[in-house]
Amino acid sequence: MPDSNTVVVGSWDNSVYVYSISQGAIVGEGRTHEDAVSSVALSEGRVLSGSWDGCVKLWQLRQSRLDPRPLLDLYDHEHPIMCVCMDATSRLACSASQDGVVILWDLRTGTRQRTIKAHKREVTGIALSNTGYDVTTVSSDGRVKMFDVTKGDCFLDINTGEALSCVRTDGDVIFTAGESGCVKLWDVNHQDSEEKARICTNSFGHKLAGVSLSRDGEWMAAGIENESGTGDLGIFKSI
Repeated sequence: MPDSNTVVVGSWDNSVYVYSISQGAIVGEGRTHEDAVSSVALSEGRVLSGSWDGCVKLWQLRQSRLDPRPLLDLYDHEHPIMCVCMDATSRLACSASQDGVVILWDLRTGTRQRTIKAHKREVTGIALSNTGYDVTTVSSDGRVKMFDVTKGDCFLDINTGEALSCVRTDGDVIFTAGESGCVKLWDVNHQDSEEKARICTNSFGHKLAGVSLSRDGEWMAAGIENESGTGDLGIFKSI
C-alpha cells in the first residue's frame, strides 16, 4: 500500500491494478505484461511488477495512478518470475524465478548487477533488509537463505523443514511462513546449527500464503489459504 487509501495488486489477467479504498474502485492499471502478474512491490512513488512472462517492469505511480507505459522493462529471466522486492529508495530491486535464480537490478540504469543461483527449487518469497545490504529468500525446498548484495555470497542457510511461501525481514530477524500454517521468527545474529526458530505461533491449520509487517513493526498480518479457495487473515501484535 503506497498510502492508507491505495492498494496495488497484480492479476491473473496480466495487469497491475491500483485500487482506491475510499472510492471502492480501480483508479489505475498497467497492461503490458504478457502473462499473469505474480508479484508487486512499492517504494517512493514507484511500482515494481514481476510476471510469469519472465519480465520485470518498473512503473511510475502518480496520485494513485500508474503511468500508461513502464519506466523500465527488464528481461533477463529465463523462467517465470515468482516474486520481486525493492529497496526504500527505488534504486535496487530483486526478482526471483521458478528455476531458483535471483537477479539484482540497478533501477537507476536498468542494468543487471548480479545473478545468484539461490535455490534448487522455485523461490517463493524474497525481501531486502532495511539497509539494502542483504537479501533474504525462501523456497519450496524449505530453506531460508541470506545473501550479501555486494558480493552475492550466502552467509545464512536455515533448513526449516517445511515448504515456505513467504518471508519478511529487517536484517536482524526473519519472519517465515508456509505449509505448516505457523509464522516463525528467526534471529539472524544468534542463529545456531540447531536451526530452531526463536518464536513459532500456533498453526492456523492451513497454509499461509503471505505475511506483512506494519512500518513500526508493531503489527503483522498473515494471509491464510483454506480448502474452499477463499482466504482469511490473521493479525498479530508484538509484546
